[in-house]
Amino acid sequence: MVEYYEFLRGENAYFDKVILKNEETCYQGCLSFIKKVYLVGDAFKEEDFSSLYEFAKQLTNKAIYHESKINLLASFPYNNDYQAYHTVNVAVLSLELGKSIFSNSDELVNLAMFALCHILVWEDVKPINLRLGLSEDFLKSVFGIISVADVYETFTHTRPYRDKLAPYDVLKAMVSAADVVFMPSLARKALKVFSLYPLGSVVRLSNGEIAQVTKLNRKYPLRPEVLILTEPEAGNLDSLKIFDLSEHLEVYIKETKV
Repeated sequence: MVEYYEFLRGENAYFDKVILKNEETCYQGCLSFIKKVYLVGDAFKEEDFSSLYEFAKQLTNKAIYHESKINLLASFPYNNDYQAYHTVNVAVLSLELGKSIFSNSDELVNLAMFALCHILVWEDVKPINLRLGLSEDFLKSVFGIISVADVYETFTHTRPYRDKLAPYDVLKAMVSAADVVFMPSLARKALKVFSLYPLGSVVRLSNGEIAQVTKLNRKYPLRPEVLILTEPEAGNLDSLKIFDLSEHLEVYIKETKV
């Protein structure tokens, strides 16, 4: 068995060729924008606003499309450019959580804009809000969502000084700390939206096989769709095994692998 992230994103990876091609283009575009504008130490500039809006709109369109797997990209490990990957992942996760709160696509685009530059405007929202004219109540919700996504992303990814934590443990800790750190209602929504087995989770099945979650099941959250992480036959993508646990009740998730 290969390492799961190499298996999913390698030269012959199933997701690169079948599922993630369009999502990868959008995701990498956002990464390049973040690196260019924010990680070189420049302040937010007027000419960056239109690019910020376009990337936020692209991410929002991916989030609204229910079959999009861009959340899976946000679960993959990264070993460099931590701030850039973290920022884009926070935007992706903020939109996933925001869909359960905002019904208007324009509101979601505004959420994505703030999430993509939350490191820059965390203490000063004027550079963007002067253009958008958003209400204080809306901004309160936006930054509440981003705060939850920020913490969840941080602790579910490895850093040079510590290992990552299992999503289940992170969500449990966030709900416990909700009264002090987060809006309690947002922490509870995060538990439901991000799921105990979010996209990208690596799990051990009751039959002993190792698998990765590829599609959530909102009706039966303990029975998502998974990809069995065993070597496919050389050059034969059809030999890969997608398994819908809701259709195979004899098999269940036994444990999460971090």
